[in-house]
Amino acid sequence: MREKRDDSGASRIAVIAEGAQMNGKLRSKAVIRIEGMFTGEIVAENEFIVGQNGQVEAKIWARKAVIAGLFKGDIFVLDKIEITSTGQFIGNLLQKEPRLVILEGGRFKGTSSFVDDPAHFPFTLEMELPVLSESGGSVIALHDLKI
Repeated sequence: MREKRDDSGASRIAVIAEGAQMNGKLRSKAVIRIEGMFTGEIVAENEFIVGQNGQVEAKIWARKAVIAGLFKGDIFVLDKIEITSTGQFIGNLLQKEPRLVILEGGRFKGTSSFVDDPAHFPFTLEMELPVLSESGGSVIALHDLKI
């Protein structure tokens, strides 16, 4: 009997490793983990993670997020966002519901807001998520990296 394939992305991970640099657009159903440097736009249909050594300057749409390194930009989160004790967030955060957690030592500089009516949040992961702008750079969709 053939096993049913899990396409949720929870068991897959897309990594930009420490020492790597990327400029462009990234979209994935897998967990996205940045340990290197990334500039651009990301649609993370699962979890978006900036590792402790990661540096990200971007516009992000994600189900949930963990910031353990440096993040600069705008992020739209459907679920929880956590800034760890080593995390630095500089920018604007819009949440579907107020689920921001900042651990002792974590830094937040910017704005944090949530919508009064979650039904009016600007996007859902079930819809065709934001068309990444055509401002140049690479578009990469990573779907089949297994951990």
